[in-house]
Amino acid sequence: MTIKLKKQRITVCKKIRLIIALITSVTIISCADLSSIKKTEFLTITGENLSEFYDTKEENDSIVDTLEINKVLLQKSTSRIWELNNFTVTTPINFDLREEKTGTFKIDLGKVIIDSNDPEFERIEVEDINVEDMVFQDYSNFFYIPLKNRSILTVESIIEHLELGIDKEQIFYTDNKSFIIYGDNKNFNVIHLNYLESIKKMEVFISYQKSGPFSDLSSRDLFSLALTKLKMAQNFHNKDSLDETDNWNYVIPTMSRYHRKVANLTFDVIKKIPNNVPTEKKVELTLPDFDITIDVHRGKNIDTVQQDFQSFRTANIVSLQTRKSFQKTTNNFIKSIFTDSEINVLNRANNKLLLSDGQKKKIVFFHRTNDQLMLICVSDDYEYSELDDNMDIYFELFKNFEKGIDVFY
Repeated sequence: MTIKLKKQRITVCKKIRLIIALITSVTIISCADLSSIKKTEFLTITGENLSEFYDTKEENDSIVDTLEINKVLLQKSTSRIWELNNFTVTTPINFDLREEKTGTFKIDLGKVIIDSNDPEFERIEVEDINVEDMVFQDYSNFFYIPLKNRSILTVESIIEHLELGIDKEQIFYTDNKSFIIYGDNKNFNVIHLNYLESIKKMEVFISYQKSGPFSDLSSRDLFSLALTKLKMAQNFHNKDSLDETDNWNYVIPTMSRYHRKVANLTFDVIKKIPNNVPTEKKVELTLPDFDITIDVHRGKNIDTVQQDFQSFRTANIVSLQTRKSFQKTTNNFIKSIFTDSEINVLNRANNKLLLSDGQKKKIVFFHRTNDQLMLICVSDDYEYSELDDNMDIYFELFKNFEKGIDVFY
C-alpha cells in the first residue's frame, strides 16, 4: 500500500499488502461478441496523478483536526493476533512484529534513557508494510523498561524534555497521559506509554519518521501514517477489538491515506471513461501501486451478461457445462478469464462479484455511466491459494467504487 499487497509477503495474517510498485501483465480479455472492439486503450494510474486530483495546499494545511483524529482512533481494523513470549497482542494486518534483544539504541526521554547496553534490554521491532517502497522511512519499536514506580516516566516529563532540546520539537497532538505526536511538518513522531503491571515494566512505543527530499507524500499523508502507529500502540493489548466473524469488513482502515487517494483517483478515471475513450476501444488500466490490472468493456451485449450474472448467488458453484441458460456472450466472457469450466461465487455485493475457478480469483462488476453500461474486470498477477491472495482485499476496496473512500486522514 505502501499498502502494497505483494504476494510473497502475504499470508493469512499478512493479507494486506494493499499496494505495490510492479506493473502487472494480465491477458487482455478477447470477447469479440461483447463489443466491436478494434483496439485497446492502455492507461496507467500512479500517485503522480494525485496532484491534479487533490489540492496540494489543502493537503499540507490544517494537519491537526481533533474530531477527525478521534474518529480515526475509534475505527475498527482488520487484525491479527500475535502469541509473543510475555503476552498475546493484536495489530492491524499491515504490521509485522519481531521480538529482539539486540540493536544499537540510546534514546534520551529525559528522566529515563533507553540503552541497548542494559542487560535487561528487550524490544519488539515493528514494520509497517504501508511504507515500503515509498521515498520515506520509519523506525518503530516497543521498548520494555523495568520500573517499580511508573510515575518516573510520564508524558508530561517527556514533553518538558522535548521542549528543552536545542531543536525544539513541535507538539502536534497529545492527551497529556499516554501519548504524544511531535516533530515538524514533514516528519511526525509518536511516543506511547503503557505500564504493564504483570511484568512491572513500562512499555514505551517510539516511532520516528524520516521523509526523503523526493517523497510524494503530503504532510497529511505523513500525519495519517503517524496516527496509524498511535492507534496500533493504543490497541496493542486489546484483544477484544478483534471480531473474527467479519474481520475482513474492516480492511479499508488498514490502508495508508496515500493508497486510499490512489483508489479514489482510479474510481474517478473509470467513471469518466465513456467521455474520454471512444466506444470501439477496450480499456486496460494498470495500477502499479495495487499490483492489479482493470479491464473495462462496453458494448450492446453487456446488458445480457449483466442479466446472467444477476442469477449468481454467493457460495454457488456455477458449471458452464450444465448452465445452458447463459447467453453465448456470457459463456465466452467467463471462459476468457477462467480456465476451468466450474467457477465459485465467493462473494457478492450489488453488481460486484468475487469469482474463482480454484486457480484464480477475479472481481467482476457492472457500472452504468451516462446511460452506458460498463463491465469491469479486476485481476491480479498470480494464481492464488487459500493462504495467499489479494482479491478479498480488493473486493472490499471496490465496494466503495460509487462513493469513494474517506481520505481526511
